[in-house]
Amino acid sequence: MSHAALDVFLDEIPLDSLTNFPEDTQTIWKNIDLRLDMQGMSNDGYHNLQIQVNSETGNTSLRKDFLNKRYSLAVVLSVTSPDPKNVGRALQESFDEMVTTSKKFKNGVTKIVDE
Repeated sequence: MSHAALDVFLDEIPLDSLTNFPEDTQTIWKNIDLRLDMQGMSNDGYHNLQIQVNSETGNTSLRKDFLNKRYSLAVVLSVTSPDPKNVGRALQESFDEMVTTSKKFKNGVTKIVDE
């Protein structure tokens, strides 16, 4: 499954990329398989962060399970300047809960980071 790819991705993200988020839509971090996107602001003023699969991924599990299905592997709503370790943990938890609570892949379970 795609656990290994997500673990590698999360380990690669520099902690300073997981805080002081912009308000505009942009990619915050990416590797060949995955990217962490800032999707914009929620109605509650949170930064909508999502991990999505890159079209150029060579990972067959990611291609089969997620690519072209418009799914996010993880979804986190965060304040602007959280503790970056809390964001990383929330991204991992969002993905883990999505995998364990659903036989059919859907978006990651949304997590909120307030500090």
